[in-house]
Amino acid sequence: MNQVRVWRNSIREEEVHNLVSAVSEERFSEGGLTAEFEAYLAAAVGAPYAVATTSGSVALLMALMACKIGHGDEVILPNRSSIASAHAPLLLGARLRVIDVQDDSPTIDVTKIFSCLSRRTKAIIVPHPNGRSGNMEAIRQIADEYDLLVIEDASQALLSRNSKGYLGTFGKVGCFSLGMTKLLTTGQGGVVVTSDEHIYNKLLALRNHGKGNKKQHTQLGFNFKFTDMQAAIGLAQSQCVRGRIDRLQEIYRLYAATVSEIPFVEMMPVNVDVGEVPLSIEIFCEERDRLTGFLNAQGIETQCLHPSLGCYRHIHANGYFPNSETYDLHGLQLPSGPGQSLDDVKYVLDTIQRYADICHPMKIAC
Repeated sequence: MNQVRVWRNSIREEEVHNLVSAVSEERFSEGGLTAEFEAYLAAAVGAPYAVATTSGSVALLMALMACKIGHGDEVILPNRSSIASAHAPLLLGARLRVIDVQDDSPTIDVTKIFSCLSRRTKAIIVPHPNGRSGNMEAIRQIADEYDLLVIEDASQALLSRNSKGYLGTFGKVGCFSLGMTKLLTTGQGGVVVTSDEHIYNKLLALRNHGKGNKKQHTQLGFNFKFTDMQAAIGLAQSQCVRGRIDRLQEIYRLYAATVSEIPFVEMMPVNVDVGEVPLSIEIFCEERDRLTGFLNAQGIETQCLHPSLGCYRHIHANGYFPNSETYDLHGLQLPSGPGQSLDDVKYVLDTIQRYADICHPMKIAC
């Protein structure tokens, strides 16, 4: 029986070679390779500055610290956010104001922002889930009018773009993840990009226990350093990143063409024609449990989407989030990723079609 994992990445001989070279040259901690990798990332998204760190979650934390988000401040973010987007401001003593997402996209519903504004509102965290762009033009207009910081959680959106540019470059800071389920991976890792030189210098100091340009501890900070070993892997992966994007978009189009013919499954759209990069294939399915049971029995791994913030009691996301609830109840991730073979994708689609033939002959539910 085929065994198809829900997400597959790929590590090539080039990554292994670069890592071995870094180790043999005793390039272990943060150094020249890290600087080279940061320069690549900044240029790739068109940002003046990039600072690599230990994870996408830490990138968010550092971004908020550099923007002086702290006790008593209020931060707006959508209910369909990663837990890191909520934990980072809460760890700094800020208060969350959680709003719903759009009814046709898991991105922030801009119309809900106004109801949360107060004199304590300081920032809007804007996630770009699975490479999808939030409405950055409208968000920036609101931010400019009310003097708010825009912090982009682009953890799932490295090199994903809308018609205006790369996601992560529209706000004061943009945060990316380099984890194993991302477009470009160094195992663990993250990066913050910004066009603000003052913020950049604060990020550098934050990463190194608060050391400024004079090598003195001038502010609070911690050890948030990246390593040259990770950078060696990342630099190798950067050489094939265009091919990885092409594979992800090809997989998306393959699923979309078939799923459109199946009545009980609906694709969550990603605008690949504009340049959005879908890390994963996400669908709505009202009979999710039955479908996943059938697929699992055929050796196909699936995964429910991560819960909305309102599902976690410690987040205190008070409110009614009907659009988010749809993702919690019916959202499903199907096998995907840049290392996923097209044969396995076709096997998944054939199996879904078999399920439809068995359970929905003549569109009659089983």
